[in-house]
Amino acid sequence: MPVLTTELQQAYANAIQVLFGGVVQANPGDVTQTVVEYVDTMMKEISSCSQSITQFSFGLIYDATVGAAVGYVITKLRDDLAAEVGAELVNNQLSGILSDWVTALTGNNQFVGCLYQARANWRSAITIELMGI
Repeated sequence: MPVLTTELQQAYANAIQVLFGGVVQANPGDVTQTVVEYVDTMMKEISSCSQSITQFSFGLIYDATVGAAVGYVITKLRDDLAAEVGAELVNNQLSGILSDWVTALTGNNQFVGCLYQARANWRSAITIELMGI
């Protein structure tokens, strides 16, 4: 697994905010290896549940979540984005892509259940780990 840098912690904190619609608050300093694994698994579950949504504009998320081993899905996304937009814009771009993904999931009755189920499965575990309990 890559080193958990400050930038990567920020990216995961942003991802948590987006995936949970702001209900779960995450500070970058609270993001641990375990939080990373939980978020990656959550994203993989959403992607697996909603495979056909890849025809929408975020095949990047599907490719990263399904194609990557658990551990740093966000790293894969950040690396792909860095090549396209430059490292300084990566976290903002990544948050935007995840936000578009969540918006598309919630706006589609066929896929909203995938997001809600993943939220239900992972909210407690991620919150507890962020609290350091």
